[in-house]
Amino acid sequence: MGRSKYHHGDLRRALIDGAVGLVREQGLQGWTLRGVARRVGVSHAAPYHHFSDVEALLGAVTALGFDQLREEMEAALLGVDDRGDRLRAVARSYAAFGANNPGLYQVMFREVRSDAQGSSDGRDAGMRALAVFVQEVAAGQDEGLLAAGPPMDRVLPAWSMLHGFVSLAVLGPLPGMGLLGRPFDELVEDIGSAAVAVLLGP
Repeated sequence: MGRSKYHHGDLRRALIDGAVGLVREQGLQGWTLRGVARRVGVSHAAPYHHFSDVEALLGAVTALGFDQLREEMEAALLGVDDRGDRLRAVARSYAAFGANNPGLYQVMFREVRSDAQGSSDGRDAGMRALAVFVQEVAAGQDEGLLAAGPPMDRVLPAWSMLHGFVSLAVLGPLPGMGLLGRPFDELVEDIGSAAVAVLLGP
């Protein structure tokens, strides 16, 4: 990508994409705005026209990550009519996203906090992603497939299971301890089905 394109407004997105690339390669540690600038091929000062510091850039990365998660969950629903299958598709898509994007996933949940230091753009994008799950649960309740009540009361246990799986199996100790005894794709399928079983439970 040539520098001349940045005059037309792509620098902010190029910096976000550069940061995502660094996160995927080396996690959260050891990189700076200067490092992102080098990766993108702009001056060290250029990022400061869009981001005050690394935390501001990470907030934008968080928003991008949640938007990608939402898009993948919505794509998983295309052509799926059965409500139970739709719930399973959302759950498996969520687990697969975390498995395929561990560094990005870690940033997303590090930056979405309730305090003033968190990224408001990231929180908003996170709520849009969560809404895909909530809407499917609400539709299942309307059809009598799921018990009545606040949809989030049904979503939270299933979401916790999915998040726990990603944290243990991707970000956590299980791979290094040799405790993942089956192909990872099978585990993702199983955890999605188990999360939906929680939704369907009493």
